[in-house]
Amino acid sequence: MFYAAEALLLDQDLSFSKHSAVISAFGQRFVKTGILDSSLHRHLL
Repeated sequence: MFYAAEALLLDQDLSFSKHSAVISAFGQRFVKTGILDSSLHRHLL
């Protein structure tokens, strides 16, 4: 799940060095905007 989230962010030219930054950016970019369901963010956490 983590690597899938990281791949989605890399597709948007976003790269992070910390796990927590990837999780946060995933929530901001994909969940808060309504692109993906919030359950995916909970599973990632």
